[in-house]
Amino acid sequence: MGLRRSSVVSAVLVVGAALLAGGALLLVLLQSALINTAQVSLEERARDVALLVHQGGLDRTDLGLTADVEHGERIQLLNADGTVLQNSDDRLTEAMAPGLLPATGDSDSLRVPQIPALGTDEDVLVVAYGFTDQGQRLVVQIGRPVQIQSDTIRTVGWFLLGGGPLLLGVVAVATWMLVGRSLRTVDRITTQVGRIGGRSLDERIEVPRTGDEIEHLARTMNSMLARLQASDRAQKAFVSDASHELRSPLSTLLVTSEIAAKDPTGRTWLEMGDLIDSEVRRMQGLVDDLLTLAKVDANGLVLRPEEVDLDDLLHTEIRRLRAASDVGVRAQIQPVRAVGDPDRLAQVIRNVVDNARMHSRGACRDHIDR
Repeated sequence: MGLRRSSVVSAVLVVGAALLAGGALLLVLLQSALINTAQVSLEERARDVALLVHQGGLDRTDLGLTADVEHGERIQLLNADGTVLQNSDDRLTEAMAPGLLPATGDSDSLRVPQIPALGTDEDVLVVAYGFTDQGQRLVVQIGRPVQIQSDTIRTVGWFLLGGGPLLLGVVAVATWMLVGRSLRTVDRITTQVGRIGGRSLDERIEVPRTGDEIEHLARTMNSMLARLQASDRAQKAFVSDASHELRSPLSTLLVTSEIAAKDPTGRTWLEMGDLIDSEVRRMQGLVDDLLTLAKVDANGLVLRPEEVDLDDLLHTEIRRLRAASDVGVRAQIQPVRAVGDPDRLAQVIRNVVDNARMHSRGACRDHIDR
């Protein structure tokens, strides 16, 4: 699965889970709010009926006229035992909620799944309120169908069910387009990098001004190309210098071998033995330097640091220089100790001394101090 498709799937799953959880929570909170509102309304109605009975008397109160029949409201007046004293609907011979008998001044509620006597399967919210009239403890029960609340919950649920997939589709399309736009930028960067060859390392990637990871990627690519270009220049300069350094001893050996080959006595080989040996050692030193540089570039150079007498190393190279050339050497050396790899330090000093000999005009001066 590609990045684009996996991003779309992930976005749809995350948003879908959030919609499912949010929708369920919304329905629960909405149902609770609607039922609580209906309960508060019925509690006020129950108090009003209790006040009406208290003011007009039990015998002169007609609950049928008091009930809000239009909204399916039923009212019952019970005694402390739960016996029905009055009804707004003659079909209710028993209490709508037989166990709902709160104390005087208290109210309680119960959601009854259905009341068989009414011949419907609607849920009814019953609220009871206890009061006292002429020393008799009475209970008012008011029931009202919660069909409106149920229909509201059902409508919202269907809306969420229908709108959820539509929203998920919008999220999928938007994610597909946004990720595609980002990937097109990445494709353009990779295409530009792919066109850059060894002869066009001076080219650079166009940096998009997006302020995000894509811009950072382009800048990183340009930094890499700059390092590659610098490395390529250094490599070409190194090859040029190495070729120049190797050409001199090779030319000397070639000329020497041609001259010696023309001498049938072989005396020329003996006379030029020291020169040949010197040039061979010079080539060996150059090859060693090349190997050292190769190890440094490949991170394969292992250093063995220890205390080293730098003055001893310089004395050794000066003796070699005096024995191998006619250049006058003057040395001013103080004892100096340092921590380092003795072989690599000797190699560095040898290169410095050889460069001094090559560029000197009859004499060279070497010194070391703290």
